[in-house]
Amino acid sequence: FINMPDKEVDSGIENALEEISEFIGAKRAGIFLMSDDQELASLTHQWIADPTYTGMGLEKDIPFSTFAYSASVLSRFEDYSVGKPSDLPKKAVSEKKWYENQGFHPIFVVPIISENTLVGILGFIGEHKSEITWPEHYGNLLRYIAIILFNAIRRREISSKLRLAQFTLERYSD
Repeated sequence: FINMPDKEVDSGIENALEEISEFIGAKRAGIFLMSDDQELASLTHQWIADPTYTGMGLEKDIPFSTFAYSASVLSRFEDYSVGKPSDLPKKAVSEKKWYENQGFHPIFVVPIISENTLVGILGFIGEHKSEITWPEHYGNLLRYIAIILFNAIRRREISSKLRLAQFTLERYSD
């Protein structure tokens, strides 16, 4: 991603999500970036094994407090993994309700951390009504990957702002 042209970053991230998903056995993957006030998580990139699949609706913007238990876990910079319905703790009230409405999907989510701040979430979702036990060490690998993907997104954004500033300076300096 370091030398990737800005216009290829989004497709590069989506390709990476696909490859990682296939490696860990996920059917869907997504990156959510946090708003500055930490209130909203916005879906910026995703990959879905079956693009015609309409189940398990994820909104583009989700209030972070919607899933209070998993939000508290991620806010402590911990991974959140649910491989089977019985893995959900009693405190995960919103998450249980969501599973009741959507049907169970195994999920593995890691926080994206930058400068000791939660800046996003990298998540993977398994096959509907299946159970997956993802190895714990996947969390370490996925956190490193999450930072790489986040840095690629930020680099592209900064590069775009620099180009705009340069254009503006050139335009008004003549």
